Amino acid sequence: MAQAAVQTGQIAAGAFPALLRKLVRELTVGRLETTSGDEIRNLWFDSGQIRSVVSEVEEEKLGRWLVARGALDAQEMALALLRQPQRVRFGSYLVEAGLLTAECLMVELEALSIGIVSRMLFAGGTFRRFDGETLPADAASLGMTTASLLVAAVRAVDDVETLEGFIDHSSYLWAGQDALLSYQDVALNPTEGYLLSRIDGRTRAADLQ
Repeated sequence: MAQAAVQTGQIAAGAFPALLRKLVRELTVGRLETTSGDEIRNLWFDSGQIRSVVSEVEEEKLGRWLVARGALDAQEMALALLRQPQRVRFGSYLVEAGLLTAECLMVELEALSIGIVSRMLFAGGTFRRFDGETLPADAASLGMTTASLLVAAVRAVDDVETLEGFIDHSSYLWAGQDALLSYQDVALNPTEGYLLSRIDGRTRAADLQ
């Protein structure tokens, strides 16, 4: 198998969504590794859509997440880690062992991915892009589009002040017309839909508050 091409770059604070948009536009197939301080996370893409999000941050690993969510208790997690066969993914083993259903695993993987991306939104750092690297065949693949994952991640942000800090309230807003981003099955709630309908290039952020 040919070695994947590697690109590197910087991620300015708040610039991660713009990087995701670029990867969607380019229909990227590959792996994006981001580093922020000592936090390393990986995202796998297929045709620009995020198919897996994996973090090396301890509290963002699947086992810790499941315990925190009450889907697994700490003793079950410890025993599962001890009994997990080599070359078998932890989530797959939990399903095989009857500790989770396949449906529950997918729900938790999507929720975990949203939580991880939510923490990545405003953090600066560096990235390495491995074009052509594909998600292992035995790995669970997310069913969300990149845009729907990004919207869910923004909704999950607890620190609204930090979010508002990246908005120029005196500037006029316009909605992007990128064709690739127009067909990503993003379900907006009524408030979001109303706000989006007000963005016409003649309205400032301050006018929508």
